[in-house]
Amino acid sequence: MVVNTTFHVEPSVETEFIDWIRCEYITAAETRAHLHTPLFMRILTPMEGGTGYAVQLQADSKADVDTWLESAQPPLLSEMARKWGKKVMFFTTSMEKVK
Repeated sequence: MVVNTTFHVEPSVETEFIDWIRCEYITAAETRAHLHTPLFMRILTPMEGGTGYAVQLQADSKADVDTWLESAQPPLLSEMARKWGKKVMFFTTSMEKVK
């Protein structure tokens, strides 16, 4: 399974956001929800008013995804909202490989 969170980031907070994703968000995913193999990517498709980023994290079980979505990710997203308000918007999807 993969958990993908896509972000739209205004230029004024972009550098700080990138540091936060690397140091806080991904670290929390790995330690609190046992997610692994993170991919942090810049979306190349132009977006009005900012830049798109995506963080993909792999999970070994639905339980790990649920831990992330229900208890580990929400405090991080609340922290993000306190820091940057509407300068960073996001949505999260969980996916599974089609066999």
